[in-house]
Amino acid sequence: NKQYSREEKHILSHIIVKGFPKNKTRRHTFRSADFFETEVIFYDKVWPILKKLKESKNIQEVDEVPQMLACFCDGNDDFVAMVDISYDGYKSIGRQDKITRQHISLFLKLLAHFHALSIAAKEQVPGFVEVASSLKETYFTDRLKDWYNGFLHKRLYHVVRHAVEHELSNEYLAKIDKFFQRDLYSDLCKMIKRQSKLSVVTEGDAWLPNFLIKENNNGIPENAVLIDFQLSRYATLTNDLIHFLFAGVPDYLESNWDELIEEYYQYFSGRIEELGTDKNIVSLVDLREDIEENSHVGLTMAMEATVMSLLDDDEVADLDDLKGDHVPLEEVWNVSPFKDDERNKRLACLIKQAVD
Repeated sequence: NKQYSREEKHILSHIIVKGFPKNKTRRHTFRSADFFETEVIFYDKVWPILKKLKESKNIQEVDEVPQMLACFCDGNDDFVAMVDISYDGYKSIGRQDKITRQHISLFLKLLAHFHALSIAAKEQVPGFVEVASSLKETYFTDRLKDWYNGFLHKRLYHVVRHAVEHELSNEYLAKIDKFFQRDLYSDLCKMIKRQSKLSVVTEGDAWLPNFLIKENNNGIPENAVLIDFQLSRYATLTNDLIHFLFAGVPDYLESNWDELIEEYYQYFSGRIEELGTDKNIVSLVDLREDIEENSHVGLTMAMEATVMSLLDDDEVADLDDLKGDHVPLEEVWNVSPFKDDERNKRLACLIKQAVD
């Protein structure tokens, strides 16, 4: 500021900006305006409350979310501008990348700390729940049934069923048929609306590409942050936890399920206490019961994420080639049953762990 210091300083900041796709059909088909509105609400109204609470407790660590510099939302020229932390060594996890046990612990810790902020805010910040509840539901709400239901039953169900039929016993096939052969979408909408002591601001789309990781010189993961809050909502934390576990690390679940749930809870309760709230406000029993009752949203998202992560490049539609005013989602995400054993086994593994 030359007026006060008589010196001029040049500051370099690397910025990444998210905005609407140029293709109008793509914008309409994927409802870009809805998703950006939710993300802008998160960065502009919700996250500042959580960040301020954390800062007030003098917790010295990198935030769970990259710094937002500016955002705008009018349904036409929406954008979110953030510090590009790739210049600090952060990188994304690929759709089909394998992760280590160290990665799993780091990601569980990140989710737990992020969720704990909401638990403390509910107790300490008047009006927080009202602000958190202003996040617009972008996936599971009655008005969007026609948008998603075709993909859910005409595409996702058949891909999952094929994998289960070829890789698992009839017991699992019967379970997956029962899961889908009902008004599944309406049930998911009802689950999203349930409120409890485990209701928090969730990331909403907790598959691996939405975790950015920083490793040391030896390739050991040392920190991670969350990105992409276009599906963020005020709902049970189980949605994020189940989505991450089943989509990201199904191979670890058979022999490590209890260990992973308990590890998440230790990070979660420990951070709640650091934030100045009774760590027993949510017990491990509460968490286990919520997982039993409310896992279907996370499981459905995990199935979708797993199918998408297993697609080869030539199986993914070029979204910028879409034409017309609107294309049904099931015609864009026109996924078919996998013909190879490897991908069917990967998808069947998820279902087996969920059923078991």
